Amino acid sequence: MKMYFTFDVEMKKILLILPILFTFQFAQAQKFDGLRLSGIVALSFPTEPFSQNDHPLNDTRGYALPGLYAGVSGEIFLSKHWSFGMRGGYSIYEFNESEYQKELEKGISEDHSINVSATPYQTLNLLGQIEFSQFLFKDKLDINPYLGIGLGILRTSERSYTLTDTMDVVVENYNRRSEVQSGFQMIPGLAFNYAILSFLELRVFGEYMMSDHRLTETSTLKTPATETTVIRSENVDYNLRAFNVGGGLSLRF
Repeated sequence: MKMYFTFDVEMKKILLILPILFTFQFAQAQKFDGLRLSGIVALSFPTEPFSQNDHPLNDTRGYALPGLYAGVSGEIFLSKHWSFGMRGGYSIYEFNESEYQKELEKGISEDHSINVSATPYQTLNLLGQIEFSQFLFKDKLDINPYLGIGLGILRTSERSYTLTDTMDVVVENYNRRSEVQSGFQMIPGLAFNYAILSFLELRVFGEYMMSDHRLTETSTLKTPATETTVIRSENVDYNLRAFNVGGGLSLRF
């Protein structure tokens, strides 16, 4: 009885250890082959106004504040240096309400006050990505330039303001609704991958995100005193330009 019990325990240990050893060995053997799955998070800095029709000063980045970007990617190694994969990501940029309010206040008299509100800019992307990898330090650190090309989807900021007089009577209500538009997107970038374990890498990267969008924006201006409503539509070009810098983790299979 004791011999059977001991044998059973030993077999369980072996069955648990073997898959772990196999995983390590497989990951090491597939350093230049197989798959790599990555998750990344970055700070995203607009480098110019998203729209020339929607910014306070020509030398600023417009009303979009620095935001966050998060993404996931999967790639297959075609050779020792080249790989190809797919990538998806999401970014969000808060709207600079204080700057927007300052600009609006320039056009009103001192006996009026204005309150503003806005939703953030948001983007989604789905890209095909080709990458090149070259080791810099043995099997631990590699440099990794890449290029992503595909579809970017922009959701513009919805913003509103309410203009009141000294008696808190509403003089104007204004709203420009948010719009969603897709466009061609390209992301060139450079990453460094450090092998923490044979199957786990730390990824640090910088990249430039670009996409162009043309959409029709609709604004509504209501004047309660005269009970009038003016609705205006115009074609607006949005050009997303942002620099992402961040890091993540990658699994190798």
